[in-house]
Parts: sequence; C-alpha cells; structure tokens
Amino acid sequence: MTFSVVKETNSVITVNYTESVSLKQRIHAVDKACSMIKPGELARLLIDVRNMTVAMTLNEQEYFGQYLAEQKCLKNA
Repeated sequence: MTFSVVKETNSVITVNYTESVSLKQRIHAVDKACSMIKPGELARLLIDVRNMTVAMTLNEQEYFGQYLAEQKCLKNA
C-alpha cells in the first residue's frame, strides 16, 4: 500500500505516503483519517509526504484540494 493512516496514543493521526500516489489513494487516505476523528474532537494531523511521488494531473490536484476543503471532519484541523 502506498500510504498508512495511524492514530497515535496522543490522538495525532499520522498519514504517511510512500511511492507514487494516485487521486483515488489520496481520497482513500483522507476518508480513513476522517473515520478516526470523533465528532467534536480536534483533528490533529501529521501528513508525511517526504517519500511520495504525486501521480495526479493538475485537474486531479485541484479536485483533491476542493475535496479536502469540503471535509467537515477537517474543519478544525
């Protein structure tokens, strides 16, 4: 898998991307992270992209940015 999503004991959700990552995989990682955030909980995220190669077109990147902006679970991130 090109990413992992882990909720640490200190409630920080770490998303670690490796290799080439597609739009579908990035959306899946966001959905997985959002599923770990309890209602009303402050979202504390650490996104590690150091080993990631973006395999998305400009249109896909724009779509992903809009997708992130629409996620209610990330409102307080």
